[in-house]
Amino acid sequence: SDVRLSQRRKALRAAGDAIDFVKDKMSELQADRDAKWKEAAGYLKNGQKPAARQALALVRDCDVKLTLLDRRRWLFESIVMKLESVEPDRAFAEALSALAKVVSVDPELTAQALGEAAEKCDVLKEVEKAWNRQYAREMNGFGGGAAVPSVEDMMKDLEGSLANEKSAKSANKAEGQSGEKKPSEKPSEKPSEKATTANIAEILRNIAKAMGGSGK
Repeated sequence: SDVRLSQRRKALRAAGDAIDFVKDKMSELQADRDAKWKEAAGYLKNGQKPAARQALALVRDCDVKLTLLDRRRWLFESIVMKLESVEPDRAFAEALSALAKVVSVDPELTAQALGEAAEKCDVLKEVEKAWNRQYAREMNGFGGGAAVPSVEDMMKDLEGSLANEKSAKSANKAEGQSGEKKPSEKPSEKPSEKATTANIAEILRNIAKAMGGSGK
């Protein structure tokens, strides 16, 4: 009927909104996770290993949350798809029910209704078992952390990444060097030193003139 069709659309829309909400939350967590990873890299570059370790702990926390949300999202979408696949069966059942009414086969209609009711009860039991099994798996996996690297593993990965980055920069710098040498920082400081010496000499000459000296 139109009422049932409206209810079905409303239920599917609510399911879609729930999935979109979880996906948005996962996007936020992923962005936070990437920011914390860059923060850890910055700390490690500056030699602040304890701070890097703390940042990596937050990275791992985001990874754990992302893993849990992704499992639940997948399970929820799977259940929604299964429930949607029941719709053709409903159409067949309604058609058979209408046909049974036309031919006045009341016993078959009653048996069919009872069978559908029993089937739905069985489906509900299986769904409940599926939720319970998945919950047990998630809680077990959460304790072990098998799906998410440890902070120590992340630290090794980050150190290796920074080492590779440093090696690559050194190699590029070596390749870019030619026979001409760029002035070092110390020679560039000499003009400022000369300027400072000249200023001092000028000050001394002015003092000498003021005192009646030659100023040489």
